[in-house]
Amino acid sequence: MVEPLPPRLEEIEIPHHFHPSSFTALERCALSVLGERAARRPRDLLVLHPTAYLGLVLHHVRAEVSAGRWGAARSAEEAADSVMQSSLRRMEEDLAATGITDALVPLRAAVGRQEWKRRTRTLRNWAAGFQGEGSGGSPRLFSLHPETGAEPADVDTLGDTGVEQTVVVDELRLSGRPDLSYETDQTLEIVEYKSGKLFDSDGVLLEAHRVQVQLYALMLEAVSAPGKALRLYVEQVKRHRVPWSEIHRLALLDRLALVNDALPPGEVRDAATLANPGTHCRNCRLRPVCGKYLDTVPQWWRGGEAHTRPLPLDVWGELAQLTEEKDRHTLRLLDPVGRRVRVDQVSRRHGTGDLRPGQSVWLFNLEASEDLRRHGEQRHPRNFHEYSPGPRWQTARGLRLFGSPPSPAANATIPTRGAGQ
Repeated sequence: MVEPLPPRLEEIEIPHHFHPSSFTALERCALSVLGERAARRPRDLLVLHPTAYLGLVLHHVRAEVSAGRWGAARSAEEAADSVMQSSLRRMEEDLAATGITDALVPLRAAVGRQEWKRRTRTLRNWAAGFQGEGSGGSPRLFSLHPETGAEPADVDTLGDTGVEQTVVVDELRLSGRPDLSYETDQTLEIVEYKSGKLFDSDGVLLEAHRVQVQLYALMLEAVSAPGKALRLYVEQVKRHRVPWSEIHRLALLDRLALVNDALPPGEVRDAATLANPGTHCRNCRLRPVCGKYLDTVPQWWRGGEAHTRPLPLDVWGELAQLTEEKDRHTLRLLDPVGRRVRVDQVSRRHGTGDLRPGQSVWLFNLEASEDLRRHGEQRHPRNFHEYSPGPRWQTARGLRLFGSPPSPAANATIPTRGAGQ
């Protein structure tokens, strides 16, 4: 049976504290951060990208090895391999337990061979150069849902399952903790682990990583190291220094003040006033319940100089025709801006067999069946798929499909000549 589109988010209560890991996302679109806890059910949210789930596992492995919880392992490399195996097994058990994320198992296949090799090789290289020692303690079990039963909004953190305890600084309205912090005689060092992309095309550390660690610096200055020199790092295979000076401190305090003034604690806001659709929507799990996204983005599908690109690979509209081949369907839609759209190789497990022409259908996290650039310009595709039609294309493992109740004219067939062409 096809799931109905979940209700749109309406009101959001502003929390008293924000997390450093999501601060730049909060500045860009407050709803993308604050809306996840307001969603009525975890099922209303889109699944994370497969590399995000792998990132959660890799982050947990680094945290356990860094804390010396090696169990019977005799080296950091052996410990990393052991924790990786047990954590991946636990992750895949959790993913397979629901009908929403079961297509991500095995995770190695969902991530893709090249990306899997790159990220796991990075972990092995890090472990080979690790300088610490095991304490004999057993690694803690990996948990995809450490606190609330909902998947974490930030793919680089695991609730409170890391090395350090949560730090709360009320005057800054910040709550969180770095992966690792320790004092020497002269300095306090702060380290944040990262498994994904670190630098932009110009070799500059990504702003989200830099700001996260600098916010931790503000927090620890306030609660544990007033007046002490700080050294900040992000760590992948090796440590990369994050700049920190009085200029950085003042600039960050100004940004923090702007956010805190714009989002007073405890105030209830209309969700639409917090939403700011754009290219960043590609990574947002709230798209099915974000009214501003649903209303605004179709106008950008047509293309043109003023239209944002790239957009999430989503499409919706009125079902014109449904054809079946074995256990999969091809859907032809008329989208809200009049484009004829084709979606191939959609599994019956989404309930497509119950769809009828005239119904509204929403599909999120598809893959494109055509090149997204033509004559040097990016465009939003009109041909999509779930299962890959050939070696050139990826399978859409995170596809979510929703449908409206059938219309009275459910048996009518809308002509679709030229759809998707």
